Amino acid sequence: MRKHILMIVTALMLFVVPSALAVDLPQKGDVEDWPAPANLPDVVEIGLVADVTGPIAFYGAPQQDGVEMAIDEINAAGYLGESTLRLLVEDTASAPTYNEAINAVAKLTEEDEVTMVLGPTLSSEAFAAAPVAQENGTPILGRSNAAENLPQTIGEYYFRALMPESTMIPYTLQAAQAYTGL
Repeated sequence: MRKHILMIVTALMLFVVPSALAVDLPQKGDVEDWPAPANLPDVVEIGLVADVTGPIAFYGAPQQDGVEMAIDEINAAGYLGESTLRLLVEDTASAPTYNEAINAVAKLTEEDEVTMVLGPTLSSEAFAAAPVAQENGTPILGRSNAAENLPQTIGEYYFRALMPESTMIPYTLQAAQAYTGL
């Protein structure tokens, strides 16, 4: 099962990260020789915890759009053989407390029993809510979590698609200085 989850995470990473970076997506011919995963259910449900509404929706809403676009492309291309992905979305509404994120991850992992969770949007939400997925043995992929030590703090079921701030900020500043000549 863990191998299938890794394949799904890899497939999502092939589509979600490049789409967020405005890179051309691979065409079906690029991966048509990949074997279709075996023993998957007809529908593989994935949860998304995001700030889709509220003051931080400028992060969460585009993330939801990107994930939906990736899932549509994965399903249309048949990358999972006869199985399809279905997205279940939980909006944390940019709440100032983290109870919404905690409750969203709990609902997705305990009630809906999703295969994996994408999110939540903010690192602070991840520190609060990702341990719920960890406790339930459900992989959780932070798409925009840049805080230090998240993987070490949460555990083996937490993954992230963004480098930590200590790596990202110096290189971003260096690139900006080189570009502007300042």
